Amino acid sequence: MKYCFLLILIFSFLLFIPFALSEKIEIHSLDYSPSEPVVLENMSISVGIQNNGITTENLKLKIFITKDGIIKHQTFFEFDLQPGKTVSFSFPYVPDDIAEHEILAKLYDKYETELYDSEILRFNVISLLGPFDLFLDIPTRTIKPGDELPVILRMVNNGNKGTDVKIRVEVLCVNQTLFYDFVIFLEPKSRLEKIISMPACKEDGLYTVSSNLILFNRSWISSMNQFFVNKTFFELTLISPETIEVERGESKTFDILVKNSADSNITNLILIIEKIPSEWYEIKPSLIKDVEPNEMVVFIVTLSIPEDASAKEYPVTFDAASNEVYKKENSVLKIFSLPIVPIAEVEIALFQRISQFVVSKKIETSLIIFSFIAIVSIIKVKKKVEARKFKKERKERFKKILKTIE
Repeated sequence: MKYCFLLILIFSFLLFIPFALSEKIEIHSLDYSPSEPVVLENMSISVGIQNNGITTENLKLKIFITKDGIIKHQTFFEFDLQPGKTVSFSFPYVPDDIAEHEILAKLYDKYETELYDSEILRFNVISLLGPFDLFLDIPTRTIKPGDELPVILRMVNNGNKGTDVKIRVEVLCVNQTLFYDFVIFLEPKSRLEKIISMPACKEDGLYTVSSNLILFNRSWISSMNQFFVNKTFFELTLISPETIEVERGESKTFDILVKNSADSNITNLILIIEKIPSEWYEIKPSLIKDVEPNEMVVFIVTLSIPEDASAKEYPVTFDAASNEVYKKENSVLKIFSLPIVPIAEVEIALFQRISQFVVSKKIETSLIIFSFIAIVSIIKVKKKVEARKFKKERKERFKKILKTIE
């Protein structure tokens, strides 16, 4: 009996030894820096392991970084740790999202058959971007079924850093959600306006259009508005040029005619231009409060093309919109660039040729002056003829427009 008790005691001691030793191997530190990690900026994560046992251990450390249950990053370290020794591991990490994250550290034997220790540490990622503002406006309150809806978006970055943001515009219809997505870069301390057209609902009724500014996979700010889909009897006639040609670095002014073709007044009529930067144009007047039946109004558009604009063709859409009705017409803006010859070079070349002519032919100075004056007069006459031709073409075009309207 005595020997039996001794054997049980020895057997229990042998079973307890691995457990006791495993308790001596631990994760003694888990930390991160800086104290407030910033999204898209480097942070450092460090883990310390201590062996308080009496034997050298073959260990494996696995580290996971998670957010909302999703593993964002994982790594591992394999190492031997002698008794009474400590070891530390650190690695960089760049968070791509804001809000709360978790660090999970798990310490195993080399073959991951036994878990010695585990620790969890939470940290919060902040953003130095923004704040932002977003405004959504629709220039008309009534859209015909199946027509496109014009949407004016004004985006503001009040922060000191520029960033790419995603904008999503949604219209909730009866049986589906229509949406329009785009990514745009917002400069620091900037305001930007963008005009888009998107499908509207086909069924009559009152609908909501909303916009969201999305950054790091979450909506930061939103804006919304409402409109009616209705088979309206209102009609607009919009007359715009099919093609506009402007030299790069120059300006051009032209007119857009809008006629109220309905039997009732329309209110708050505006003209907007899509698909080119709003900094390139100015429209006057900005608003016409009331247009009577069959009345025609005129908007004056001034295009000012910057010198660094690409010389190519740009699709342009002119939109006339009132509270009651909406009309759009497509056009093409052709930006061209002429070869530049410095004036000084032309003058020098002209002087050299005249001098050579005088020396070779020995013509009197008075005759040279007379010839020069004659050349200048011919150029002036040519310019006057071209100006008259332009006015005549413009007059004929206006007559043709009036004839079309009638």
